[in-house]
Amino acid sequence: VRLRAGAGETAIRGLRWAGEEHLVLVSRVTGSPLDVMTAKRDWMLAYALAVDTGKVTPLLRDVGGAMNVVLDYPVTRSVGGDLSAFAEGISFDDQGKGRRSLYRVNVRTGVSRLVQPGTSNTRDWVIGPDGEAIGEEVYDGRSGRWTLRIKGPDGWRDVENATALQDRPFVLGPGRNGDSVVYAAPNGGGWTRREARAD
Repeated sequence: VRLRAGAGETAIRGLRWAGEEHLVLVSRVTGSPLDVMTAKRDWMLAYALAVDTGKVTPLLRDVGGAMNVVLDYPVTRSVGGDLSAFAEGISFDDQGKGRRSLYRVNVRTGVSRLVQPGTSNTRDWVIGPDGEAIGEEVYDGRSGRWTLRIKGPDGWRDVENATALQDRPFVLGPGRNGDSVVYAAPNGGGWTRREARAD
């Protein structure tokens, strides 16, 4: 599948439905972004396609102090009547260092807002039913320290910790009631699903 948008035609690497009227498309490009100190590499870009009109809207095109790339396939969800794509992108702190941050983008209008900024060790986010971040996966590659943080009524708490330079745990998504996080933990050659809560 190929998409013609912006500067020209690009190959689509993945797509997902966002409701019944839109598709969220992901492409890959290779290059070195301007004003960013990084090696030449592959980057992912995301777009919202209106099926009835064919209009293509790039995601994260309006964010300030950040790149317009995504780090994973966006998650789509209807929250409060708005169809949104939740995208993990790169924002920059006051020192100009990139952070894995979570954004919410209105699929119909393309308007973005920052949901939760990350830290230098943020690896993934879990989104709750209200469109807010409820879980954060943190990993320090130097020490092998893995931490699962969950947001409860009193703010963020570290609820699970592990040390693993290889085969570290990883988050899977929200729990059944939307107030917990399901994650996978190594189990002597296999993996076990576990559920963690803030309380």
